[in-house]
Amino acid sequence: RSSTAQMFCRELSIWARLDHANVLPFYGIAFEFGPLPAIVGPWAENGTLGGYLARNPDLPTRDRVQLLFEVASGLYYLHSQMVIHGDLTGTNVLIDGMGKACLADFGLATIHQEFLGTSFFTSSSCGNVRWAAPELFQVLEGEGSHSIICSEETDVYSYGSIMLQVLSGQVPFSDSNIRQVNAKVALGHRPPRETGWNGQPIPDVYWHLIEGCWDKVPRKRPSSFEVLEFMCSQLTQPK
Repeated sequence: RSSTAQMFCRELSIWARLDHANVLPFYGIAFEFGPLPAIVGPWAENGTLGGYLARNPDLPTRDRVQLLFEVASGLYYLHSQMVIHGDLTGTNVLIDGMGKACLADFGLATIHQEFLGTSFFTSSSCGNVRWAAPELFQVLEGEGSHSIICSEETDVYSYGSIMLQVLSGQVPFSDSNIRQVNAKVALGHRPPRETGWNGQPIPDVYWHLIEGCWDKVPRKRPSSFEVLEFMCSQLTQPK
């Protein structure tokens, strides 16, 4: 299907032009690993964010905040380039050999419609339900009923879920299976405030931002720039 192939190639060309320290570079495509093409990027020695946190349970708070700053920096860069990630989870943040976070897996990335039209990837599931904004699972009624597409606001919601994971060491809704998570999201529930990695409550200053990222009204959520500014301010505070 030529139109689908063209959309796919367009999305890859957008990824290829991205250039940021916290966005995984695009190297090319390989066809030798199965029936579908594989996207190739640099090897991340420390694996996924979730795996890295599990292997380093005593990672100090400042190092965790540094990771969150790097994720926020990569996300703001994407948004400044009119790119939506669309699937921001603990699996799609990779950690390189130096412990630096890079955003990866733009398989669901979307480009603002006013610039390049509807993304090929919006027909796919918009991320893992543990991290994803609840509005992504609503279907709008009316002419040509359709699901809400990923947006900067849904990315920011997912960033709040990443914050919870990094500061607690637990995935969102860690005490629930996927079916239970789906039910909770449908009822408008948010993940509970987990105990921090050090056994203490997640500090209010971070929890308030997490709650802001999870605002039920998408337009009331902070922008990725505001999130980045906040994380930068936390890193520059004297200790």
